[in-house]
Amino acid sequence: MLRRWLAGGAVIIGVVTVVLAVCSATVWRPADHVTAQFKAAAGTQAVITAPGVLEAQADFVTVTVDPVVPVVVAIGRETDVAAWVGDSPVETITGFTSKHAFKVSEEGSDQPIADAADSDLWVVSRQFAKEGTLQWDRRPEGRWSLVVAPVLPEVAADPAAEEPVEGAEAAPEGDSSGEGESNPTDDAVSPVLEGTTVTLTWPQQVSTPFLWPGVALGGLLALAGLLVLAATLVHRAPAASRVAGARQGRAGRVRPAP
Repeated sequence: MLRRWLAGGAVIIGVVTVVLAVCSATVWRPADHVTAQFKAAAGTQAVITAPGVLEAQADFVTVTVDPVVPVVVAIGRETDVAAWVGDSPVETITGFTSKHAFKVSEEGSDQPIADAADSDLWVVSRQFAKEGTLQWDRRPEGRWSLVVAPVLPEVAADPAAEEPVEGAEAAPEGDSSGEGESNPTDDAVSPVLEGTTVTLTWPQQVSTPFLWPGVALGGLLALAGLLVLAATLVHRAPAASRVAGARQGRAGRVRPAP
């Protein structure tokens, strides 16, 4: 009896071990990438990363932006990015508070940002009006920073304001033909990135060290238990036959009463 209990326990433990090993490589398998996300706050004119952030998790990174306004996504050298930013108000991703959360600092004053779309400082740049991605593979030379900035609107000059019409009377001081209309240059406001989401995704190598050892160990336990159970049943059958034969023999020797 004890032998059968031990064999049954070995089978159950073996099956559970195999199931756990398979789950470690499927259900509980870590993701094959690391993702960190940041959403720009109110009044943010640009988002940049400190040197080293792009390569923090792996040499290859995918930058995904989900903008609320058309944006420029660019990568340049640390010194070039710092020169472009100047004293403009930007949010700088300086590191990580956890594996999936950025540490961000606010810097700069009220100086408007320069146009990033027409800058020749970037090694690579793309413009997005909706969600898009930019991939970057680490380069050994230099320290690199990411720039996400809005595409600045182009303010067209008013041709009528450049040259007076010959023969026309000058308007009185303080009056104009477009009374009540403001100068578009005065009303032009640099768009901000409030609500724009910046996501950095790095690939990571994932191993499953418990899969095959667990499958092998569990399989051996289950197989050993099954063999012991089979051997027990095989030995039990002849014994049962002998007991049955002995009972029949005793029954045959019993004589009926006269």
